[in-house]
Amino acid sequence: MGCIIRFFFANGNFLVSKVDKTFGYVRDDDGALRIVLHHSFTPFSGN
Repeated sequence: MGCIIRFFFANGNFLVSKVDKTFGYVRDDDGALRIVLHHSFTPFSGN
């Protein structure tokens, strides 16, 4: 199980930055959800 989330951040001059986050999850033996993967990156802009 997993997901990808995109965040947008704006500074005081209203310049926006994009950050993608990837999470992977599994259930442990007790049934609790555990994060087993976390990765954050800024998408390639090509500039």
